Amino acid sequence: VYCSEECKEAHRAELHPEELCKVLPLVTDSEQLTGQQKDWVTLLLQAHFLRNNTARPYTAYTTGADAFAELLTLCDDPATVEEEAAMLLSGAVGFYMELPLEGKMEADVAKGILRKDIQNGFALTNEEGEERGSCIVPKLCMFNHGCYPNCARIEYIDNFSDEVMRGAPRAATMVRAIQPIPEGEELTISYTPVIYRSSERQEHLEETYGITCHCSRCKLETALERMEEENLDDFPSDYSSGPEDEPDPQAIYNVFITRYCCPREDCTGTLIPIRNTVDNSRRVMVGDIAGELQNVMECNTCYQTRTEEQFEQQMMRGQDGCDDC
Repeated sequence: VYCSEECKEAHRAELHPEELCKVLPLVTDSEQLTGQQKDWVTLLLQAHFLRNNTARPYTAYTTGADAFAELLTLCDDPATVEEEAAMLLSGAVGFYMELPLEGKMEADVAKGILRKDIQNGFALTNEEGEERGSCIVPKLCMFNHGCYPNCARIEYIDNFSDEVMRGAPRAATMVRAIQPIPEGEELTISYTPVIYRSSERQEHLEETYGITCHCSRCKLETALERMEEENLDDFPSDYSSGPEDEPDPQAIYNVFITRYCCPREDCTGTLIPIRNTVDNSRRVMVGDIAGELQNVMECNTCYQTRTEEQFEQQMMRGQDGCDDC
C-alpha cells in the first residue's frame, strides 16, 4: 500500500515488484480471508518474492534471496502455528500468484516464516500513532531485552522531507544509544515500554516472548510492589539490595525513568538523543551516524522533543518539559 503515486513509483522496482502490486489488492479485498489471514498471506507473498529474487538488488543485501536466507536464521516463536493453518496460507500464496504445483511455497516453510514473524516482527507507526505496517529487521532482532536498557529503537514513517531522504526509503527504523556505554558492555533495548511497572513488564514479556526477566530492576520493583500491596514497612525478607556501600539502585532507576521516559502522561515512549541532519531539521537521514549530537531528546513514540534545559527545569519544578505541553 502506497501513500502516494510518487512513493509508488520510487519504490515499486526495489521494494514492491510489479507482480506483487497486482496481487496485494486481491488479498486486501478477499471475503474468504480474515484480517489476520490477510496479514499473514501478505507476509508470505513478500517472502515468496524475496526467496525467488536472485537478480534484482535488494537494499543492503546482494539479492532478495539473501534477505530470505537471513530471515530463516531468526528464532521462532515458542507457540505453535497449526499445520492446517500453514497449509491454508501457503495454498493461498499459490492461488493468488497462480503458481504451478512445483512453484508453491511448502507448508513447513510458511509455518516457519509465520513463527519467526510472531517472535521478531514489530509494528511501524507514524507521528499520529497510526500503524503503517510491520517489519522484521534481522539485525534489530539480535538485541536482547533490558529493563534498564542502554539503547532504544525509533521509527521514522512518512515524515522525511525530500531534501533529507535524497532517494532513500521513506521508512526507517534505527537504534540509538540513550546513555553512555562502557566498552564491552552488551547493547540492549527494552521489549516493553520502559515506564511500565515490573508486573506489567513481566506480563508483556511472558505473553509476547515467552520469557521471564530476573534483572535487578525487576527484583527491586517487585519487592516495592509487594510492600505496597501488603502494607509492609520494609523490604520483604527474600529481597537483598546488595552491599550498603553501593549506590542506591532505586535512586538510579528513578533518575533513569525521569530522564529517559516521555513526560507526557498519555505516552509510554522513550526519549532518545537526536542528531543534526543535512537540512538542520530534527529528522535523521537513513544511515546518518556521523551527525553531531544535539542538546535535544526526541520521544520514539509521540516524537515530541525536550531540551536539556527543559529537563533541568522539569526536575526543579516537577513540571512537564515537553514541547507542546
